[in-house]
Amino acid sequence: MGLWERREDNNDQGGVLRDGGELEGWYGRSGLVVITKGRAGVRWATTPSRWRRTTVEEDCGLRVLPFFYSCRHHRFEGGGWRRLGKVRQLRWKTHLSRKNMKDMPHDCIVHILSRGSPRDACRFAVVSSVVRDATESDVLWDEFLPSDYQEIISRCVSPVKYKSKRDLFFKLSSPLLIDGGIKTFSVDKATGKRCYMLSARELNIAWSDNPLFWCWKPILQSRFAEAVELRMTSWLEIEGKINTKLLSPNTQYRAYLIVNMASHRAYGLDILPSEVSLEVGKFLSQGTIILSPKQGSSSKIGENISRVYHERNDGWLEIELGEFYNDGIHEKDVIMRLKEIEGVHLKGGLLVEGIEIRPI
Repeated sequence: MGLWERREDNNDQGGVLRDGGELEGWYGRSGLVVITKGRAGVRWATTPSRWRRTTVEEDCGLRVLPFFYSCRHHRFEGGGWRRLGKVRQLRWKTHLSRKNMKDMPHDCIVHILSRGSPRDACRFAVVSSVVRDATESDVLWDEFLPSDYQEIISRCVSPVKYKSKRDLFFKLSSPLLIDGGIKTFSVDKATGKRCYMLSARELNIAWSDNPLFWCWKPILQSRFAEAVELRMTSWLEIEGKINTKLLSPNTQYRAYLIVNMASHRAYGLDILPSEVSLEVGKFLSQGTIILSPKQGSSSKIGENISRVYHERNDGWLEIELGEFYNDGIHEKDVIMRLKEIEGVHLKGGLLVEGIEIRPI
């Protein structure tokens, strides 16, 4: 029978499937197999025309379907179940029942919502007025805020005023200038994970203190007071550093160099590929990119080019420097670089805003 073992059932309206006694699933006429572990609730589970009757356990009104597989087609053959086709999707699904919702303790609802993400909490607000009240609780949003949010607020350039913890969370979801305006801090609106951006002033840029090579100036589109433009150099090297203790633990991060090309002033950037790298302890991620004003126009682009830049909604371009996993156990420096030091030709017209580190 392969993956599934048949349980006693000869009804072609649906059936209960079992794999090794640990995972259970339901097969119905809709062609859906629900695979669960622990308590689970299946909508329409007691409707014979849709599902075979099965036990649905309920815990404080919360019904959870940890996983479900939607397959292309199934059919009943020779007194046994058989699954045909490939799995097309695998995702989490949580269902809050309205049954007895009014009788559920407020703290219980808050605790349930806190086990999810900020995005989940906002979605569940439409379930009922009781859940909506819970989604506005300071206790709930305190779980989603960084543990040191008060210290972060004290580092902000402008005072942060808020009426509730929920209000504070959404204020922090937009980048705020901190540490005298040389960094920004924000939380990811969907997950609550920490995000940082280091301004050009916070980076180590070779020869950036020499006005013959680099020009510091305010840029209207920049979130920082100033950015830096490359006038002329043969040695291009940009490096940024951040410690993992500032980031969210148990999170996969990716770093991006935020740049732009000066109109009609960019030259020499696409003659040789630039090297990009990200280093955390013994881990090293490397790649190459062509800094062409018109991406894809350079004749140098080939199999060895592993990165391309992407245009952002704010008009800047972002170059992926690498990604890493922060386990939150060992404090390490994340070193991020872009460099082109092989060529002796001059290059210029590159605008640098900073390096952004955000969760994937």
